[in-house]
Amino acid sequence: MSSKPPSTPFDNLPAGSVCLLQVSDTHLSANKAHRLIGLNTLNAFKQVINHAQKHIGQADIILATGDLTHDNSNEGYSILQQQLARLETPTYYLPGNHDSTEQLLATCAKHQDGFPFLLQKSGWSILLLDSSIIGKVSGHLSQKQLDLLDQKLCENSNSNTLICLHHHPIKTGSTWLDRIALRNSDELFAVINKHPQIKGILYGHIHQTFEQQYNGIAMMGSPSTCIQFAPNQDDFSVDEQPPGYRWLALLPDGTIQSGIKRLESIPGKVDLKSRGY
Repeated sequence: MSSKPPSTPFDNLPAGSVCLLQVSDTHLSANKAHRLIGLNTLNAFKQVINHAQKHIGQADIILATGDLTHDNSNEGYSILQQQLARLETPTYYLPGNHDSTEQLLATCAKHQDGFPFLLQKSGWSILLLDSSIIGKVSGHLSQKQLDLLDQKLCENSNSNTLICLHHHPIKTGSTWLDRIALRNSDELFAVINKHPQIKGILYGHIHQTFEQQYNGIAMMGSPSTCIQFAPNQDDFSVDEQPPGYRWLALLPDGTIQSGIKRLESIPGKVDLKSRGY
């Protein structure tokens, strides 16, 4: 007698739920042997994809939330697409500080028409923002983008909404990370606070799990598919946590269920004494 397959987070959800997989901060490169603080980022990403296939079930959408390449190369974006294609799931992208918005839209994201990008499914709106600044590690949202965000939120006021960007808009508790956060988060929240349909804000950049309620909105920061940053540190510090990813279930009643999955161990060696990259 065959054994019953293990349950996944996407089992037994209410009809009309939207199942999401978020991968972030993959830091891939044209060089398949590229290592970030000692860890081969491609090997780690392959193992994350394998893990997601086994442990979360079939997602409706994949969200790739920035720092997708480390060298901003077309080859790196191609490798990213090749690996994500294994999941046979529609994928949407936004840039981080290691990416080029122009190259991302010309390679991976040809099906997207710029930012903010509105994705709608089963009564939910998912809005992707571009918080990258050329040549900077911290983030910023242009006034034009904020105005368009406000417009799209007004036009879709009856849709439960998830907003996605790369940079964290609230403090994490790590001094060094909070210096490279979204610079104009007050302007973002001035828009968001006018729209009660927003249920969550999802981001990467911080290479760690972060979950907090902010004015009734679920704030969700997520791990990297490669190296992790230690939480609550004054200075750059690498964590011993394995690579990971986030799953989300957007329910018809506006509830968001979410969690983090990680590899069982780090696939290789990480230089825990590193003080930056």
